[in-house]
Amino acid sequence: MRGSLKNALGEPFERAKKHAEICLLETTPIWHYLLLQEDDGKPVRSIVANQFAEYKRQIKDFSDRQLIYFIGMRPRIRLYDQIRYARFSKKIIIPLEIGPQRQRVKAKVLFAAQDDNGAIKRVNISNDATMITQEWDENLIKEPLHYFLDKCGIDLGHSSRVAYVGRTDNPNIRAIDGNHRGLSDTLGLSKETDEDVFIHYNVFHLRYHAEATNTGINFQVSNSLIDHIDAKSEAGLIELMFIDYFEPDTMKWSMPDYRISLRKKLLELNETYNVSAVTASYDLEHVSSLYRLAGNRFGTRDNHIFRYNIENDYITSELLEDLDF
Repeated sequence: MRGSLKNALGEPFERAKKHAEICLLETTPIWHYLLLQEDDGKPVRSIVANQFAEYKRQIKDFSDRQLIYFIGMRPRIRLYDQIRYARFSKKIIIPLEIGPQRQRVKAKVLFAAQDDNGAIKRVNISNDATMITQEWDENLIKEPLHYFLDKCGIDLGHSSRVAYVGRTDNPNIRAIDGNHRGLSDTLGLSKETDEDVFIHYNVFHLRYHAEATNTGINFQVSNSLIDHIDAKSEAGLIELMFIDYFEPDTMKWSMPDYRISLRKKLLELNETYNVSAVTASYDLEHVSSLYRLAGNRFGTRDNHIFRYNIENDYITSELLEDLDF
């Protein structure tokens, strides 16, 4: 329960210098193109919304989690011909058309199924420009192109350039329903650049590290348990930090205002709760093209780890290669 340890840790914790850490728990990328399609006569937008309604319930039940989403643009990829098996091989040839120049490349990868007897055999594959259908025995799978390439381990070196950062308690509605200024602005930009748009839904958790110098006690505690920052402010802090970090294209005109708000929140943490640093970590164990992000400030990186140091009303920021605690 949120705030269940409020005031329970006593003076040693309250007086200790604290380091706040925001870490990524999970991420789900949604290709916006799919939201406009149908699957067996059902709108995909409704299917995803129903799935995210369960997602919403889980996040609500775990009061220590915040959902922050990134809307990004990445190179357009389509299939220009049928996927086929290479002769005398269990490798498939995937004919890809990439970017506004429609550059054509062919990727080759082992692709086979195992039957009940352990024998490896070919899979029946058919496709259109964006969807791949796979059949073997009584199995039938349909996969969108970007996700199929990720499953096959094909990394074209692409990334989603973050164009908008937002927060929501209703991932089954925002930004899936399409009534969203940031999404509309990003879709407008993507038409000019001929790129695919993805919405990355991210679940973050905020916790504190502290050492009471007079007792030698080390503390690691979730913010939700002590509720130093209420849930709404917690989400707002994470949102502002990633806005500052990515400098999204659709938000650049308001960056001075966002940075003033972020500075105010960081100074309040320092003055009220003796927080001397806040680190944000978008750190994945396995990074592939589908999950790779880029921003205007620091470019493309496999993982995004950065810190704000707060001392004597002065705030500095630094880019980290790894967590150092």
